[in-house]
Amino acid sequence: PTTANPFTITLSATNAAGTGTAPLTLTINPVTGGNTYQASVDFSGIQGQRNWYYRDTSGALLTFVSSQWQGSQSYLLLWSNGGHPGSTLGAQRQWVAPSAGTITIIGTAYDLDSTGGDGVGVSISKNATSLWSASIANGDTVGKSFNLTTSVASGDAINFVITPGSGGNG
Repeated sequence: PTTANPFTITLSATNAAGTGTAPLTLTINPVTGGNTYQASVDFSGIQGQRNWYYRDTSGALLTFVSSQWQGSQSYLLLWSNGGHPGSTLGAQRQWVAPSAGTITIIGTAYDLDSTGGDGVGVSISKNATSLWSASIANGDTVGKSFNLTTSVASGDAINFVITPGSGGNG
């Protein structure tokens, strides 16, 4: 018989302007003895290390430059505890399930910097299926909370995406 493995993922995000951090904690089945994946701790300059990948929303892999992942557009960045979208492309932090299991994702996304930008869209998906999405207005310090549970098969991708606001200046 195959047993499902529990996982824990913890991720922090950056405010919409990219100048401060907003806690975005994603806990995936915090069961004693389970596997733990933490985006900020697992962050590295190697694609796929500890099952984390860094992409833009076109699917292109980002390039690691000076302690952060950088995309083809200005400000399209992902770093250990956050990220920022480009003008037309989103920043995507992706975790790929190493085995089957049930995951719970809990957190809040919000903006800590009200001095710039026009807000962002944030979303969580499993492969191409949307699990949660919200718009975060510039200066929204309360944000949007989520509490999701889904099953994963080995190889399923959980995507955490930050997309630009309507003016393209997240």
